[in-house]
Amino acid sequence: MRTQGWQALPLNEVCGNVYQDKMKKLHARLNCDSTKELSDLVGRDFAKEDTENLYRLPTIIRLANSLTKMPCSIVSVNQEK
Repeated sequence: MRTQGWQALPLNEVCGNVYQDKMKKLHARLNCDSTKELSDLVGRDFAKEDTENLYRLPTIIRLANSLTKMPCSIVSVNQEK
């Protein structure tokens, strides 16, 4: 998101469950130091969701491969670094 011009939304501007402003490209999750505070504010466990999403990466990559016809894997990405 940062490479696309998004910036961190200050926590004092989070209202209810709204923690992003797409028009202004502001998102509260861009500051990883405030994840716990944001979780408390909106009532979601973002740390748990992030962990679950990591386990979904192989499935996401397989789906992307089938849609784009461009073979990619976690192993090949790690080897390029």
